[in-house]
Amino acid sequence: KDIAFSNPKRFARPTPPLPLPACYQEAWIKHSDLFDDYSTGPTREEMIVDNKHLGDIHAMYTVDPVSTYIVPSSWTRFADQGMRLLAGYAHMHYIQDPWEVLAHILPCPNPAPHHPSQYFHQLHSQLAIDEYTKRNRGFTHMISDTPVWDFVSGFPTHVTFLGLEDMLESYNLGNSTSTSNLDLLLRGRAPDGKLLCLDLERDAVEVPPENILINIDIDSIIWVTQNLRFKLGIDVATTPTVGKTPPIRKNNHVYINVLYPPTEQERLSGERDWVENITPLSIVPHTVFAKISDSSSPIYILVCFPRMLHRHEAHRTWEALMPFEVQKMFWDNILLPALRQHAEPGTEAYIPASVEENMLKAGSKEQRRGGFFTAKTINIQPYNLCLIQKTMRRIIAATPDLNMYGSFYFVLDAKNLKLQTRMSLGGINQDISPLANLKLCHPSLDFDYMLNRKYGELHIDVAFSFTPKSPIPLVGLWRLDVLEDSFGAGGYNKGSIHNIASLSRYGALQAPMARERSQLSHIVFRSAYNLQYESIRASDNVPYFANDGDAYEVNETYHKECQRRISLFRGNAQSTTYGVRDEYRIGGQALLCFLSSWKDKSHSFLATNPILWIKSDLWFGYLAARVETIQSLQIRLSMLQPPNYGVLTSLLCHLIREVSSTHLIPPQHVRTALAHLQAQTIMNNYGTLFLHDLDVTAIPVLASIQDEDDETVLRTMGITTDGKKSLQRRRIRVNDTQNASSIAYPLGPTPVWAEIANAISTHPEGFVKPYQYNLYLSYTTLAAKLFVQFTFHVWSILSSSWLIVPSIQCPENLEDAMAYWTIGFARGTIARVAFQATNGGLSGPISGHREPSFRDRASLFFPPLGYTVPKGSQWWVFLLDNIGYISEYHKAISESTSNTAAQDIITALADIFSHLQLLPFSAAGNPTTHGFVWKQDGDRGVRVVINPQYYRMESIGSGSRRRTGIRRVTLSKAAFIRRLFKESSRKTSQITAIAKVQHNLRAKAASRKNNHRTSKSRNIRLPPHPITKSGTAFSANTSFFSSSGHTGDDDAMDDCIDGSLNGDPVLEALQEEIADWDAGMIDNADLMNVEAEEGEEGEEGRRGGGGGGGGGGDG
Repeated sequence: KDIAFSNPKRFARPTPPLPLPACYQEAWIKHSDLFDDYSTGPTREEMIVDNKHLGDIHAMYTVDPVSTYIVPSSWTRFADQGMRLLAGYAHMHYIQDPWEVLAHILPCPNPAPHHPSQYFHQLHSQLAIDEYTKRNRGFTHMISDTPVWDFVSGFPTHVTFLGLEDMLESYNLGNSTSTSNLDLLLRGRAPDGKLLCLDLERDAVEVPPENILINIDIDSIIWVTQNLRFKLGIDVATTPTVGKTPPIRKNNHVYINVLYPPTEQERLSGERDWVENITPLSIVPHTVFAKISDSSSPIYILVCFPRMLHRHEAHRTWEALMPFEVQKMFWDNILLPALRQHAEPGTEAYIPASVEENMLKAGSKEQRRGGFFTAKTINIQPYNLCLIQKTMRRIIAATPDLNMYGSFYFVLDAKNLKLQTRMSLGGINQDISPLANLKLCHPSLDFDYMLNRKYGELHIDVAFSFTPKSPIPLVGLWRLDVLEDSFGAGGYNKGSIHNIASLSRYGALQAPMARERSQLSHIVFRSAYNLQYESIRASDNVPYFANDGDAYEVNETYHKECQRRISLFRGNAQSTTYGVRDEYRIGGQALLCFLSSWKDKSHSFLATNPILWIKSDLWFGYLAARVETIQSLQIRLSMLQPPNYGVLTSLLCHLIREVSSTHLIPPQHVRTALAHLQAQTIMNNYGTLFLHDLDVTAIPVLASIQDEDDETVLRTMGITTDGKKSLQRRRIRVNDTQNASSIAYPLGPTPVWAEIANAISTHPEGFVKPYQYNLYLSYTTLAAKLFVQFTFHVWSILSSSWLIVPSIQCPENLEDAMAYWTIGFARGTIARVAFQATNGGLSGPISGHREPSFRDRASLFFPPLGYTVPKGSQWWVFLLDNIGYISEYHKAISESTSNTAAQDIITALADIFSHLQLLPFSAAGNPTTHGFVWKQDGDRGVRVVINPQYYRMESIGSGSRRRTGIRRVTLSKAAFIRRLFKESSRKTSQITAIAKVQHNLRAKAASRKNNHRTSKSRNIRLPPHPITKSGTAFSANTSFFSSSGHTGDDDAMDDCIDGSLNGDPVLEALQEEIADWDAGMIDNADLMNVEAEEGEEGEEGRRGGGGGGGGGGDG
């Protein structure tokens, strides 16, 4: 299907923008032939990026001595590629004054034809009319005024409309694996089978425009210039800075004009086409030059080298990250000499002569070779800074080997200025404005010089923030239909849409302005987004989640990332108000025009109803529930292992990522899956992306997508060979279950104990039935009260360093308290949980002692009267009078009117415990031992045991754990000895070798045993061994040795063997085997038995896969 079906629908833009002036003149800065060196450098035919046989002097060490081919290196790529700059390289706008700035900021669209709350009702009514008309084509006019038509065009009844509050009321918190949660949040189906439509307008909170606080601020500035000038000194770096990404890691929508090299013909003729190419700042090679530390947010100054502009010869992407050696040459030959030449008298000692010298000075006791990539700075005053820049250009012009550093320019990049410049929108003017605040906060910046377009181009981000003044915490979401129309009214391009949490009608929008309009208005870019993103925003503003490969293996990284999101969404975010922002990147002259002619149009903009306000707890509760449900589905799929498990994993990861940020370019197989699912249609019609055909009880789980993973899918996900083998082993384990459904019994009806323990330890959700509260549970009111108190006290004793929630809330009733003892609650409360299996209550062969069942464990947590422990025990606080739950339990038992009443309490508690899903791994204390309530299992986390009543199995199977994998490579020890005797009945040397091996093994064992003995037992005097004649102990084998050419050397070996037989059962068995062989006691039938046994060993290896180390199998 068309891949476009994977993209959400864009809303219409019915409001036209302000028409461009009919007549205007394009005015640019005057060009000068002296601005750059246009007569040197390679021609277009000689560009190194296209001709690998050309290079410069720095690439000579990479020349192949046999041929003229130059091996690509950093010197061949970061060389003079022939690019040059014209005088107006930095200007994105015409020189004349900006045109109609106010008309393009907060542009107001026409009012919508319908109220937002009626959108989905009208949509589904129209869909019903279209479907009815299609089926009854030609007869519609006959019923146009009848009750039938009123029914068809009336309120839609085939869809159930829900808001966030409706969903959360139906959500089973604490049991994320329940089928109802899966239907509600992922499948989009109601209990009656109807499809769900998520309509957030049902949760809308009306906020009048006068109750919305509107602030304006300057968020960032970008200044492109050829010559730096400041009012105060700046800190210039004396060493290069190298990171994983360039300082400008993505397109910031600021461009320069680059003049590409001339052709050979143009160079010879002296005439050329002075055609410039618009180039983003982010793809020009650049690095950190200096920084300004006037305030809490440092301002970085970058130096850019347009002559090095190139694509990588292999993957054809632009390279902006400069290698260390290329930067080092710039510092050693250009910057540091210029700094030393213009250093203040007496300061030469503080300026290094080379990068290597500076790095060695930066060394320490731990880094004796020097501090690599640790940038040091030196403060340079404004007057010296101008001289240093002139000297740098003079050095480059005088040294042909440094041509690639020519045409350099600077970029000043200041971010995170919003809190320093923020002010109310109503009080701005030319004297009181965000720009005035910025000048106060950064006195080093010479804004008069920066605003002068003769010296460069200044870009400023002006932002409007809308925050409700409400007693209850609210979250603001942009309505995309209104926002899209506003962008159209401002003349902005289509741009990128961001559907938050896969919702069709809400999200963010970013778009540049059309080029011609931008050149006239001096407005570059507009970005409208929701501040709720701040609840999970990373420090570097780069969204991240676990890799698809981590989700594929359902490892700890995947669980941590899911729990991080769930904890943030269920934490303080639910009590915080988040508004929306609207940012504009405009030129410096446009800012001055904006401030001088500002007329408040914010109320007219808000009158178009562009923002949806909903309660914070509803919004973040929904996000947490969606992530939790997707996580539980991923765990369930990892146990089921369908053939297209990889595609399903990537699809679910895509949905989790879109909960907090938009995954703009998902992998190809995800885009294909979204197209097959018709994601566009589902989002448009049902409010969000539901997986309507999802069925975890069948194969395929999702029929409409790719039915099996291929190599491309696994390679894209980063699945290694070990991951594929693990997948194969899990598939074999599932496929081995022949007599029952793989959903009912993931490991089969009778798995062995090792498989049970491994499933509980790694993926308990896939092996354990979901918890459901038993409505028919019999209990007494007093027992329920004691259990609630027990739950609150036991959870509250956990250290806060292990909790991922702010605090433990006391459950309100028995149902809430029992929900605390579920896998979902444990994962969402404890930082790391180590799940453990128990055999209490299971049938089948039990290895080791029988553990108590959950019913019997009630007496562990509710001990009998007279129970005492030492003061330091974890149990001791529960025995405190009028505080601990055990004290209250003992008081209730002692005050019971009869033994029957007391027994009723004990029986009710036992019934409650038998229905719990998990409990802490605890040990009872006594007057002499402490015992424990909670226990840590090393680095795995806090240990809890899971109730066997919830295991998906019938009984424990017999035998060892089933082995899967490759065929066993070696024989077992017994089979090896038998084969050796069988094949070497006449070769004494092999028998001698075996005797030597056995003797050495026995000596090593005796040595290890002797090391554990006391000095007294080791030094005890032993009687000498009796001297026996050679061959006496091996008398039965005389004919064997004589028939094989027995020599004197063999006599010595006989003596060695004879002396080492005593007490060694292995050698005694070997002696008997050889004696029987020589005496003819092994007949043909026995030989057949030996061969059959060897065949069984080989077959066992083929079945078991014999994992390495010669032991294989059970060995």
